[in-house]
Amino acid sequence: MRFSTVYFPSSAPAATKVYAYRAACVWCFIYATAWALASFSLDPAVPYDAIEALNWAVNNEWGSPKNPWMIGTFFKPLYSLHSASLSAFYWYASHFFVTGIGMLGCYCLAYKLTDSRPLAWLAMLTLNLSTVINVDVIPYNDNFLLFGSWPWIGLLFIKAVYDSPKWWVLLGVLLGLATMSKYTSICLVGMIFFFALIVPSVRRCWQSPYFYIGVVCFLALVLPNVFWLIDHNFAAVKWVGSEMSPHLSMENWLPFLSVFYPLLFVAALLGRKMGHLTWHVPEKVYLSAGILLAPLAVIMGWFSFHQGDRLTEWLQPFFMSAPAVLVGFLSKDVGRHLRRPFNTLMAFALILISGYILVMSLNIKNAGKHFSGIKTFSDEAITFWELNTEKPLTLVGGAQLAQWLTFYIGSHPQVTNKWSEEAQDSIYNPHISAQAIERQGVLVLGKLGEGCQKGAFSDFTNEWKGFKPTVQEEVTFQPSPNKTAQRVCLGIVSPN
Repeated sequence: MRFSTVYFPSSAPAATKVYAYRAACVWCFIYATAWALASFSLDPAVPYDAIEALNWAVNNEWGSPKNPWMIGTFFKPLYSLHSASLSAFYWYASHFFVTGIGMLGCYCLAYKLTDSRPLAWLAMLTLNLSTVINVDVIPYNDNFLLFGSWPWIGLLFIKAVYDSPKWWVLLGVLLGLATMSKYTSICLVGMIFFFALIVPSVRRCWQSPYFYIGVVCFLALVLPNVFWLIDHNFAAVKWVGSEMSPHLSMENWLPFLSVFYPLLFVAALLGRKMGHLTWHVPEKVYLSAGILLAPLAVIMGWFSFHQGDRLTEWLQPFFMSAPAVLVGFLSKDVGRHLRRPFNTLMAFALILISGYILVMSLNIKNAGKHFSGIKTFSDEAITFWELNTEKPLTLVGGAQLAQWLTFYIGSHPQVTNKWSEEAQDSIYNPHISAQAIERQGVLVLGKLGEGCQKGAFSDFTNEWKGFKPTVQEEVTFQPSPNKTAQRVCLGIVSPN
C-alpha cells in the first residue's frame, strides 16, 4: 500500500474520507491474514493457553480458575472442529482477526479525537513497530480480546458523552464482554464511573435512561461470573494473588519500556515535529487518556512494591489504544509532514513478519520445532486406542501430557481430572463421574520418563481408585528433534 493511498489533507471531500476508511480496513485485513497464515503454517504447536481455552469451552461454566467465562464462550467452535489442524487454524486466525479489529478501532478512535486522517493513520501504523500485536499475542487466550475491544470502548465512551446517549447501551455490552474476557478491564469501568461522578459533561449520563440500560447490560454479563466465583471459593482471585508477592522491585519498569518503546521510536521518527505537542486539546482527548492510560499509573505504582511475572501481560492491552490517545496531543499541522514516517512504519510491518518467518523457518533457537513432537505422539496415542477398543475416544487422564491430547486428537476427548478446592487446577472436568469412566473408558498416560514400571499411572489411579488400566504399551515422546526422547506408558481403562 503506497503512501498516496493513505495520505490526504483533513479537508478532503467526503468520498475521499470514505475511501480512507476502506483503506484502513484493507490494511487491517491484510495484516491479520498475513500473520494468521504465517503463524498457522510455521508455529510448531499451539501454546498451553489453547489447551486451557478448549477445556473451558467444554466445561461450559460461568468462569474458570484463571479467567471469566468469555474465553470459553469464544473458543466453543474449537470443540466442534473435529480436526487438530482446523482447531489450530481457528486459534491463530481468531487471534489476529480480533487484533485487526482492534487496530481499526485504534484508527477510528484517533480520528474521533483529532479529526485528522493522517494522524489516525500515524496512530494505527505505530502499532506495527511492536511485537505485542503479533508475536506476543499468540501465547495468550485472553489478551487478544482486549486488543480487539479496548480501542472501541474508548471510542464508544466518547460517542456516548458527546454524540448520543444511546451509545451507552452498546458501551455497557462491550464493557461487560471485555470484563468477562479478563478482569483487567475492570480498570476501564472504574475510570468511567469516576468521570461520571466528577466531570460535568460525563455527569449528564445520570439523566439518560440509556445509561441505566447500559449498566443493566453490563451487570447481566458480569453477575453470573460473580456467583461462580463465590461458588468456587474465588479461585481466579486467589490465582492472581498467587502471582504476586510484596517486594520493592523498580526493575519492573523494564517491562513497561518493552511494551511502550514504539512510542519513543515514533517520537524520534517525528523529530522536531514532536515540538508541535499542545495541551490545548478538546476535553475528549483528556477523557480518553484518563480512561485508557491513567490506570497505568496505579498498576506501575503497585508493581513498584510487588514482584510478579504477569506485569508485561497486563500492560500489553494498554498499548493498543495509547497511539490513538497520544496523537490527540499533536497539532494537525504534523499531518502534512508524515510521508517519510508512514513509509518507515509500513516498512517495519513487513520487516516484522519477514523476521518471524525467517526465525521460524530456520528454526533459530528451536523456535520452529519447539514441542512439535506432540503431534506425532498424539497420532500414536489415538492409534493405540483404536487398535484396542471399538468405541470412540472421549476421555483421557493421567500425567499432565494427557491434557495436550484434548487438542491434538481430533475428537477432542475430555480430561478425567475433578475440580479440587485445594489444587484449583486450571484444567478440570466438572461433569466427570465414575459412571462416565466405566461407560466410555479412558486413555491413561503414565508419568513422563518412567515407562511402564509399577506406579506409572498413579496420577490417575490415586484420583479414581476403582479403575486400573488393563491394556498398556510403552512408547517414546520426543518434544522436539533436539530434545531427548522419554519413555511414556499408554494404558486403557476399557469401556463397557
